[in-house]
Amino acid sequence: MKKLVFPVFLLLLIVTFSVSPAFAHGEEEIVATNGISPNVVLFGISLLLAPLTVVVSQRLSDQALTKWQYCIVGLGAIGGFIHLGLGFRGDLLLFLNGLGYLAFLALFFLPIQFLIEKRQALRWALIGYTAVTFIGYFLSHSLGAYDRLGLLTKALELGLIFFLIVRIYEVKRIGTNLSSLNSLQMNSEVSGD
Repeated sequence: MKKLVFPVFLLLLIVTFSVSPAFAHGEEEIVATNGISPNVVLFGISLLLAPLTVVVSQRLSDQALTKWQYCIVGLGAIGGFIHLGLGFRGDLLLFLNGLGYLAFLALFFLPIQFLIEKRQALRWALIGYTAVTFIGYFLSHSLGAYDRLGLLTKALELGLIFFLIVRIYEVKRIGTNLSSLNSLQMNSEVSGD
């Protein structure tokens, strides 16, 4: 089963970006002959790729994922694949943005000691990256020219920021509790208990 994860992931990725065009920047959505918008198709396939991204993240990770990490990976992957899909249709900025999201997710879970030590900084960097993406959407669209996929993606990005902040404070709380526990152990060793 492990050997099938990457090929299936790659196949879905190829299918995602070869199905039909999707549109950004408030352009009219063209409805295909089957009545389904290309943006809906892109969103649906991005939803399908998110669980595979979680599986890949678990395989790369040095530890089990927490519920917050599942949310971060899922929302980051959906946003990344949506941006990649839009970027494959001609918008280089969206393509690079999608690559950026997926690169951040990879950095979180690669078992490289330097990256493991910098995870809190990476979380803050992803919050900044996501905030810039969020604000950039509204700056690049004229008032009222927002499309449903864009607004849905912005909602996902707000969720991503929320879960990153929750994870930052969770790690900080765990670290504080570990420090307290270590000092209690040291005190008990000194006093001979």
